[in-house]
Amino acid sequence: MAMRIALIAAVVVAACSPGPPPASLERPTPSEAASSAARGGPAASGTPAASPSPSTPVSSQTIGDACPITRPNGAPPPEGEAPDGTYLGNGRLWTVLWPKGLVVVPPDALEPDGGLGMKFPWWRGPDVHGELHITGHELTLRVPVRAHVPDGYGDTGFQASGIFFPVEGCYEVTGEAGGAQLTFVTMVRSCSAITEMPPADRPLYSICDR
Repeated sequence: MAMRIALIAAVVVAACSPGPPPASLERPTPSEAASSAARGGPAASGTPAASPSPSTPVSSQTIGDACPITRPNGAPPPEGEAPDGTYLGNGRLWTVLWPKGLVVVPPDALEPDGGLGMKFPWWRGPDVHGELHITGHELTLRVPVRAHVPDGYGDTGFQASGIFFPVEGCYEVTGEAGGAQLTFVTMVRSCSAITEMPPADRPLYSICDR
């Protein structure tokens, strides 16, 4: 799992740049993304919850109390991908989630205004044709996410994306393409969250060791 997080480091800056979009985003493997580990199913829309503050503990035992995070169901995309416990899918759309339901963003992926950006892979099923659209918001503050969905991937199958979160908090994110939707809830923090974790959880976020 630590290797999964470490491999994101090489691509997060390109995917999350606040400037012009990169010319291309190379297709990530499941090990380039991360997983979530709370409750949920194919999709969980979540309910308003208290937004985490820098003092909110982020251990695996307490994160679900601060944010109604979505658990991956392990359903692999229909493109020959190997089974992996990080996948979240509903038979039409798939993505990959982070460990413990916590997206941790390293300093070199923070935007000048304090926003946090991270790369997310998506897959559309063979019966789903259309451009991917990503929407979302922080559950308490209601501030919206913004997303970069690069061209060049066609209208079905795999699609790279970068999602930009304006502040730390608990977010509901929805991907939509060709009438198919997939929603998940995740907590988003900077690497300062590492100091609040039990030592046993910290190796999951080696992306912060750079």
